[in-house]
Amino acid sequence: MTYAGCGYGEMVSHWVSSSKLRVRILSARSIKGNKMNIKFLGSSMTNHKDSRTPKDTNPPNTFVDIIQEKYSYNDNNNTYHGIGGCSEERILFFLKKMKNLDMVIIFHTSPSLLFVPGFVRDVYRSKIDKDELDYLKKSNQVLAEDLTIDEVNDLLIDNKKYFHHQDLQMNRFLGALIQIDQYCTAKQIPVIHFIHNRIPTWFKFTSGIVDTEVYKMDKSQYYIGYQNSYNAINEEGNKIIAEKIIEYIENYDNLKIDGKE
Repeated sequence: MTYAGCGYGEMVSHWVSSSKLRVRILSARSIKGNKMNIKFLGSSMTNHKDSRTPKDTNPPNTFVDIIQEKYSYNDNNNTYHGIGGCSEERILFFLKKMKNLDMVIIFHTSPSLLFVPGFVRDVYRSKIDKDELDYLKKSNQVLAEDLTIDEVNDLLIDNKKYFHHQDLQMNRFLGALIQIDQYCTAKQIPVIHFIHNRIPTWFKFTSGIVDTEVYKMDKSQYYIGYQNSYNAINEEGNKIIAEKIIEYIENYDNLKIDGKE
């Protein structure tokens, strides 16, 4: 893809082309000022200071913490971001409840995850252990609060036996993905999509900026594990991601689709 009409300086233009990012944009309202209502949605890569406690006593600030500080907002609602095991349907579910957004930043997830509205995270296995069940019950709205571990596992086994199919999971995932994109387009919500290779090549976003590179840092020299970092990324990696997001936000209205792949 080539980039036309960016017009925001040689340095940024070089950075975009050299990092081989796939960028698309929907013409949206202007983004001005330093104080913004920004929401992150998605995977455990969007963990932040208040979402969990690593074993490391001095973990680095995450890119979410850096962005929150720069734009003077604080969002510690762990039901829709910073989630290990966040389904695409969970992202859609909470996106449609949000109001007065200046920007939404979405880390899209995996088709293998099953949305469980009553849990603080979703499930992707046919069986879970007691620690996982206890973690799932940390929500204020827990449907399975009185269930034992055996009862929960029986439900998951029955679900896999009678209601689960790999193609159905992919259909649900793609259905949620398409609705997320169309919702942002229809509501003119400025959005940055971070995606991985589970998104089929035939799907084309109609909203916002699309980044295919950041997720790769989860399997790079910047990965140090969740025992050492809130989001498993080291200090340098988090700063690089934060700088990239800031560039996207500050230059959002200057990027445009040229219609070529």
